[in-house]
Amino acid sequence: MNTKSLLQAGALALALTATQLPAAVIFDTLPNPTKITTIRIDPGYVAQSFTVGATSYNLSSVVLSLGAKELHGGGSTFFVELLDATGAGHTPGAVLKTLTGNTDPTSAGQYTFTPSTTTVLAANTSYYIAAGTASGADIYRWDIADVASGTNPYGVAQHGGSGWSLIGNLTSFGLAMQVNGSLSPVPEPSEWAAVSVAMLGLVYVAKRRLAPARQ
Repeated sequence: MNTKSLLQAGALALALTATQLPAAVIFDTLPNPTKITTIRIDPGYVAQSFTVGATSYNLSSVVLSLGAKELHGGGSTFFVELLDATGAGHTPGAVLKTLTGNTDPTSAGQYTFTPSTTTVLAANTSYYIAAGTASGADIYRWDIADVASGTNPYGVAQHGGSGWSLIGNLTSFGLAMQVNGSLSPVPEPSEWAAVSVAMLGLVYVAKRRLAPARQ
């Protein structure tokens, strides 16, 4: 085994010692939907804001609580997107990711949507989850939930064709949604030390093996 192979083996050992930290719930209003009313998702968009805390996460899933679909001819395609909050007045801005999930959630219930590739949610940053229809005239509905004051910084936004605008009381209600994230694997300090010592040992052995060839 040459020096390069030994170093690669050491790097692999470091990766294997990494500890996967548990998933975290970044935003959650699923436990308290009012179920009294819903927001219609006509051809267009409706979006709910959320803010990441002091730690960055990889987005793992988004769960929406949806009402029953109103059929108006069929052929509709439902979609969910992650957007930043860089629009005018902290409204939704650029689309960061289109999430994968049910494209025609017909029955009332909770639906899960996931990113197809790694998507980082930066610390202390606000985003929106938007739901909408790309075609057809069917009407989907997103359940409204009670939101504790201060947990819904920008609230709910709606896109009616001419641009985004915030709607409703921004601190008393929101849309029923859960955003989940996970941290990248992080080695424990003791594991860093052990693997570092092991790698130094591998390098020393490799140099000893190469020494005779240089004489």
